[in-house]
Amino acid sequence: MNIGLPMHIIEDGDSCKLIRLLDIPGQQIAVVETKADLDEKHSNYEYRISKTGDTKVICGYECVGYNVITWSKEDEEEIGSSLCYTTTEIGSGTTINSASTPGLEGYILYSKVNTSEGYTIISEAVEVKKMKVNVAEFLIPSSYRVM
Repeated sequence: MNIGLPMHIIEDGDSCKLIRLLDIPGQQIAVVETKADLDEKHSNYEYRISKTGDTKVICGYECVGYNVITWSKEDEEEIGSSLCYTTTEIGSGTTINSASTPGLEGYILYSKVNTSEGYTIISEAVEVKKMKVNVAEFLIPSSYRVM
C-alpha cells in the first residue's frame, strides 16, 4: 500500500521538540511532541541497535548502517525494525536522535522502517545545506491545526 502523504519533520535538538507537519487532503495537521512527551514515549521501549557493517554516501556524507529493533517493554515483543544510515559529519553523539531513536550514533540521512502493522516507511535526505536557519522556520504555519 502506498499512501504517500507529504510530511515535514522539524526536530529542534536544543529543546528536544519534534514537530510533524502533515498535509492530508482537506486539512493540515501539526503534531507536536515535547521532550517530556518523547521521554514518556521512549520509556516504554527498548532500542536494540547494531551496526550492519555497510556504509554509503548520501548527499555527499559518508554514512554508517545500523539495524534498529524496537522492543515493547510492556508487551515483551518486537514492534518494529528499521535500517538507518547515519553520519557524524553533521552531528555526533547519541543525543542527536533523542526524538526518534535514542542511543543511535550520528544524524540519520536514511531510514527504512518496517512496522508491526506491515507498513514500510522510507525517508531519505535529498539535499543537505549548511546555513543559519531563521527562527521562523521552526514555527508552525497558521494554516495547520495543532494536535
